[in-house]
Amino acid sequence: MESSSDTSCGARRTAELHRSARNELRRRDDRFPDRDACVACGLPLDARRIPRADRGTRPDHQRRAVRGAPLPACHLRDGGRHRHGAGSPSLAITAAAAVSGRREWVGTIVVLISATAFGTLSVFGKLAYRAGLGTEQTLAFRFVIAAIGMWCLALALRQNPMRLGRLELLTLVALGALFYTGQSLAYFTALRTLPASLCVLIAYVYPSLVVLVGWAFWRRSVSIWHAVALLGSFLGVALLVGGAELRFSWALVFAIASPMIYTGYILLGERVMASVPAVGASAVIMSGAAIAFTLIAALAGELRLPSSSAQWAVGLGIAVIPTMVAISLFLAALPRIGAARSSLLSTWEPVVTVLLAVVLLGDRFALAQVAGGMLILVAVIVVQSAQLWKPGPPSALK
Repeated sequence: MESSSDTSCGARRTAELHRSARNELRRRDDRFPDRDACVACGLPLDARRIPRADRGTRPDHQRRAVRGAPLPACHLRDGGRHRHGAGSPSLAITAAAAVSGRREWVGTIVVLISATAFGTLSVFGKLAYRAGLGTEQTLAFRFVIAAIGMWCLALALRQNPMRLGRLELLTLVALGALFYTGQSLAYFTALRTLPASLCVLIAYVYPSLVVLVGWAFWRRSVSIWHAVALLGSFLGVALLVGGAELRFSWALVFAIASPMIYTGYILLGERVMASVPAVGASAVIMSGAAIAFTLIAALAGELRLPSSSAQWAVGLGIAVIPTMVAISLFLAALPRIGAARSSLLSTWEPVVTVLLAVVLLGDRFALAQVAGGMLILVAVIVVQSAQLWKPGPPSALK
């Protein structure tokens, strides 16, 4: 009996030791992946391509996954040793952290370049009017060229918009043909009369409007900082308009209507944009806007190509720089730093517009307008910062 009891106790002790050993190995595996897997992302070292099931799930290789390109050298063996640090987990983790830091810096720079490109839109609009282009003609040319470019980019990234569902396609086309067309038409109509710097600062009330409308109709929570930002942005608009000593005009009505329409575009589009590829969705939205503006330009008798070299230069510039380049760079930065930080850094856009308007167009500000512009920018930063840790789709189009 003693012998049997000792044997059972020994078996239990052996089982406990095996269990604790397995748990320890499991904890080590959680901290340091096996040498046959990359410590940066967990993929096999000898893998030449990302498995189909894993495509788009790892941010470090999202762009490569879409293109189906070979993995970086860190996933290949070099004489049986891992290139992240010869198989050393600590060195590999340090290297992975360095790569992550570089990615964030690259994403930050890319988003700032995108915001700078977006900031040229108002200046290009003013230059288009000076060159003799009409509003409908300019916007039709802009969106037709931009739609072609975005379709090429979507196909190159294997985000064929035609693979989307019928309901998603119709929703995206409607967003482009109705909301984005209405916002752009209102903005450029106001831009014909009002200063470019004033238009862009009024337009940047839209983050506060998104918070307000989301609270009123979607019952979303609003913090005290949101309330302060709302008051600051509306007071800023009042100072901008009052400081400019503007009388009531339709241009001012269109300038205020533009961010209101854009607010509807964001709130209605965020649900569908969250479930579709960003570049493919942008191509469809651009196509909807291009179709709408082509019809509007035809009805207005402005459906014609530019007639001079200056008009061609401005038309191509407005289609490429503040549209194709700006949107493409913004979307490229999203996997690197996320939607919230990208939107926060995009507040650089109105600063660029104001600087260019002062230098190139001769815009001038009264002291009250400077204070109003600063209030709007601070309100935008407060609203975007409050959303920094909350996931949500970016406003990729401007």
